[in-house]
Amino acid sequence: MVPGKVELQKKVSAGDSHTAALTQDGRVFLCGSFQDNNGVIRLLEPMEKRMVPIQVQLDVPVVKVASGNDHLVMLTADGDLYTLDCGDQGQLDCCVMLKSRKSWGHVRFQDAFCGAYFTFAISPEGHMYSFGLSNYHQLGTLGTESCFIPQNLTSFKNSTKSWGGFSGGQHHTVCRDSEGKAYSVGRAEYGWWGLGEGVEEKSIPTLISRLPAVSSVACEASVGYAVTKDGRVLPGAWAPTKHA
Repeated sequence: MVPGKVELQKKVSAGDSHTAALTQDGRVFLCGSFQDNNGVIRLLEPMEKRMVPIQVQLDVPVVKVASGNDHLVMLTADGDLYTLDCGDQGQLDCCVMLKSRKSWGHVRFQDAFCGAYFTFAISPEGHMYSFGLSNYHQLGTLGTESCFIPQNLTSFKNSTKSWGGFSGGQHHTVCRDSEGKAYSVGRAEYGWWGLGEGVEEKSIPTLISRLPAVSSVACEASVGYAVTKDGRVLPGAWAPTKHA
């Protein structure tokens, strides 16, 4: 019950019951477990729970880790995306291959983010991809079916805008553009969007006009936060007043 220092991480991410740590030299360590609707399924081995960190065996260095509730995304120095573990809602995909007009091609990425049951990734060209649960349009897709393969999101295409940060809750996503404007997409109940009362869910990013310029955004299951460029943290009026 007392915080203790762990002498290995460069960066960390945490899910519902697991923690991932990224070292300076690009190795990833995991502890805890992944779960599905029936309970513990594994960490790296079936039914495994780890009380101390264990290394994930990858042959390439990792530059970023991101956690959903029960899945982990690892972005390598070469721009490849690796995912594990629970993929019930399509939140997992590995070594993404997408079809162009003429052939299949390997897609590389420069950044990746997770929601509870979904994943976002940005290509070096600025294209947005997502996969996983989208029952409230939290992926920015037109439909509400789970996406079991990456979708190139037309809702985020804009010639004057580039996207610099995403954070997902369970049914909503908050994102930030290069100008420091914050947007919401997904489920609108309980103030998750930060857009006031009476709004309905939408499949396109919607500006949170009451926020000043922000440097980062963050979500959990049913709440959102923003850090302004002058260092203030704003949950304020756009945090929910009751839970789903």
